[in-house]
Amino acid sequence: MKVGMLRNMDAPPKQARFLTYICNHYNWEFFYFTPRDINRRTINGYFLESGDWIRAETDYPDIIDAPDSIENDARLLDRLSKFSVVVTNSDHRKISNDFRTPDDTFFDVMDAESRLKFYHYVFNKSAPHN
Repeated sequence: MKVGMLRNMDAPPKQARFLTYICNHYNWEFFYFTPRDINRRTINGYFLESGDWIRAETDYPDIIDAPDSIENDARLLDRLSKFSVVVTNSDHRKISNDFRTPDDTFFDVMDAESRLKFYHYVFNKSAPHN
């Protein structure tokens, strides 16, 4: 499975580095990208290699971890949804209490293991439109 983290920050946040390590443990590919990195059929994302973020062109991922604000950009959401399952914090809150963290916070601060279980759950419930 391939997971992409969409955010508006130019540099990948610390959470992206951590999620890369966890995804690698499960043999999942992980990359970071911004809306400016999206092309018609590919994404110019950042992949963590030997501790450094390396820019590379890649296909759309199976799952896109997107901020809630994507819901305000119907064109972008529609475009991404044609190739990937797009999940946001609000999606997480709608689906199940099974993915809550012990302190009752949600997806944005949930531990990486829970986040990956959530990706897997969502991916299996709604197949990508490839």
